Amino acid sequence: MNIRVFLVEDSGAQARVISKRLMADGDIQIVGVAETGRDCLRQVPLLRPDVVVMDGRLPNQSGPEVTAKLLEVYPVPVILFTQSPEEYKDLAEMSGAVATVSKNPPTGDSMETLLKVIRLMNGMKVVRRKPILRMMRGGKKFLLIGSSSGGPLIVADILREITPETGLTIVLVQHLSAKGTTAFVEWLSETTPWTCTICKEQEIPKPGRVYIGPAGYQLLYRNGVFTLSKEHKSHNFAPSVDCLFTSFARGEAQDVIAMVLSGIGTDGARGLLDLRLAGATTLVQDPTTAAVSGMPEAAIAHGGALQIVPTQKLGRVIKASLA
Repeated sequence: MNIRVFLVEDSGAQARVISKRLMADGDIQIVGVAETGRDCLRQVPLLRPDVVVMDGRLPNQSGPEVTAKLLEVYPVPVILFTQSPEEYKDLAEMSGAVATVSKNPPTGDSMETLLKVIRLMNGMKVVRRKPILRMMRGGKKFLLIGSSSGGPLIVADILREITPETGLTIVLVQHLSAKGTTAFVEWLSETTPWTCTICKEQEIPKPGRVYIGPAGYQLLYRNGVFTLSKEHKSHNFAPSVDCLFTSFARGEAQDVIAMVLSGIGTDGARGLLDLRLAGATTLVQDPTTAAVSGMPEAAIAHGGALQIVPTQKLGRVIKASLA
């Protein structure tokens, strides 16, 4: 069965380009196009699409403003397809949009990313609600990273781009053996400007350091300290990205930037959604630019991704989130 997509785009020329590409593979049907927010709000409840793709800038109203109003009357996954995803990431969270995707221009890689996100969003459950608007704060304290196969080189690149002077405390779950974790920590310490250590029981996190979860243990954050647990029957990995993320979601989520990087499986998807719902800034490596797309795709499909970021822009987007 085709995925029914409604497109909100004020440029007729761009709407034709986007529609043509979305329908090219045969599994997506464009059921309607609106140039204004008013037309979108009138047509979507009648046409009942599976996914709405909306431009960030519309006449008289922004895409996030229209999204907030739309979700009051018709629950549907909304993807903001905009030239300025970093500008709209806060508004996307406040309005209830499930993701932002860059269109620079609406061809090539950006369209491939949009197609992938549409397919992942299809069938996602969205509840009708009156959005609670809250302002995102700068001055984040923690950067949480979940990574598996294909992730270590990306982690190192990120650590080289953002320096300890930011004052961040970085907490990393990387799926590795005990020997692999030790070697990974030593390598990060040698090749990046950060002090990197394997986390210890009851350790108090300090700014300007990187803490890596030890193999065989779940790494949790409770009441300002790290705790380690051997209890992981419900998780396939120890450490688990989900366990770390969910522990922060129960406490200091608004102080957090969290991201899911390359890897096999679904670890991190549930925890990232918990963090997003609790007020964290949540990022996912663009699956089309990841060495292994499983974990990023799962995080997007669960609705935890506030922003989907190409690999080469991850460090830049993190720095922008600190402003």
